[in-house]
Amino acid sequence: MSKFKCSVLALTVLALSGCGEKSDIENAINKNIENKEYCYSLQDNDISFPITIGRDNFSQDFSPILKGLANQGLVTLHNQGYRDYVISLTEKGANTDFWDKKRGVCMGKRVVDDIKEWTEGEQNTIMVTYTEKLVDVPRWVDKKSFSDIEGMDSPAEKRAVLKKTSNGWKVWN
Repeated sequence: MSKFKCSVLALTVLALSGCGEKSDIENAINKNIENKEYCYSLQDNDISFPITIGRDNFSQDFSPILKGLANQGLVTLHNQGYRDYVISLTEKGANTDFWDKKRGVCMGKRVVDDIKEWTEGEQNTIMVTYTEKLVDVPRWVDKKSFSDIEGMDSPAEKRAVLKKTSNGWKVWN
């Protein structure tokens, strides 16, 4: 094969690897999850510790953040009866700027790490298996303390259904 043909072939492979259906799918999923920070937030984040929260504010989705804060030694969590938890700052927590008075405590944003595979369905839909990770993780975070958060230590496997529209792929809820 001539050098010219090899160069053209290499450029074609390089060009196709960064665009096309796989990147369109990745872009659609990222567009759906962009600007969705992974945060633990209360209705009113302008608080002073210690605080008492009800069980509904200690949901399964966000308890890894609270547990991570405790694992890192920033807060203590005390179960106060069946319905309430008390969150107190430790000395280390008082010296770490982790709580934002508007957003609560945020661990970063989720982004697609890799599109693993997709399967075509009916009505211009596909089922996508992909991995996602957290980016823009704050500097104060010890990732080992927050290892219960999906995507913190290693990419987490996820699934999504996408629908082909006249404007490209869209996540179909």
